[in-house]
Amino acid sequence: MHERQKNLPEIIADVCLPVALYYVASNIVLYVLNLLVQMSAERFFTGGPAWVAGHASAIQVADNALAMCVGFYLVRRQFLAEAAAGGEAVLAAPRRIAAGWFHEGLKRRKNDWRSYLLLLFSGTGAALALNFAAGLIDAASHDAAYRQVADTQYAVPIWLGLTAYGIISPIIEEGIFRGILYRKCRRYLGRAFPAAVLSALLFGILHANLVQGVYGFLMGLLLAWFYERYDSFLAPVLIHAASNVSVFLLSTSGVFANIRSAVIGCCICTVVSIFSTFFIVKKDKKRS
Repeated sequence: MHERQKNLPEIIADVCLPVALYYVASNIVLYVLNLLVQMSAERFFTGGPAWVAGHASAIQVADNALAMCVGFYLVRRQFLAEAAAGGEAVLAAPRRIAAGWFHEGLKRRKNDWRSYLLLLFSGTGAALALNFAAGLIDAASHDAAYRQVADTQYAVPIWLGLTAYGIISPIIEEGIFRGILYRKCRRYLGRAFPAAVLSALLFGILHANLVQGVYGFLMGLLLAWFYERYDSFLAPVLIHAASNVSVFLLSTSGVFANIRSAVIGCCICTVVSIFSTFFIVKKDKKRS
């Protein structure tokens, strides 16, 4: 017996509702956590409000990371259905499905580490080139919303930045935008390119400022392309993690704001990304 074909409103709902649920839930949790921190500081600690003000960036980033985890937990079945089960509903315990999928993925990819090095050079090179380009045009001075976000993101301890930007954010954001959104669009549209554009567009828009929006859109296209080419969720996660960590560490050094460093860095990273991508495409053509 064939499953009834969904009409357009049902398709839109199926694609958008998990993403909407994630964002609504994570923002509610973020609001509650911020409120709890403020109330706890005022009630239990002498000088608590001053301490909170002095650690506002770290608290915000930590709360946001925890809120993301809670939001993603609520849509974990939709993620596993798309990324691990090809669109089929997940009826077994999610942890069992995830464990089996993860184990099978490691078995398939354990001898393919060289191609993943190329992937990291290509994706991270592109991300760094875009950040160097943003530094060249002094994008932060033209976008107050981006400047505020950047000031918060980069004013955190290194351990927290590596945890939030190198582990939590890549896994969860890729799970939402490539694992759920891109996979659903890919399944309904039957083609990779329009699915990549739609998922990347929403990825950029939800960053809520122009600079990160453009960056998110361009990187979203690249991440979807690697997901499709490698047929592995690990591919976009690795790129996302390596890019975030590289940008975070270099931002703390101020290298993006230095004109000479930005010019040299943009040129080098662009060349590295282009050549790495060329070898990835060439290798795939040899296989076919």
